[in-house]
Amino acid sequence: MTGPGAGQGFEVDMADLQRCADQSMQQMITALDQALAAWPIDPVPMVEAPGTAAARDLLLAVQGLNGRLLDRQQRGRGATVETRQALLDIHALYQRADQQTGASYGR
Repeated sequence: MTGPGAGQGFEVDMADLQRCADQSMQQMITALDQALAAWPIDPVPMVEAPGTAAARDLLLAVQGLNGRLLDRQQRGRGATVETRQALLDIHALYQRADQQTGASYGR
């Protein structure tokens, strides 16, 4: 590491940080949005038809599992959005620090 504070901290590649937030993380969010938009809310509709208790229990289990998986997808999207925002905040922090100190901890 070279520059001010060499050996006392670390540097951040500002362009890579910005690219990760604006491209990679945004692409992940878009992919999750698409998956969630296509997610079947009721994958196996309940029908009033003759059947066994086991068949009904199976349908209820599938619907319950679908709900849990949907919840996990939604939480994953939320965590991805928060991670992207954290990267943007870190980028802004390093920009401010560089401007205030005249040092260059971000390259």
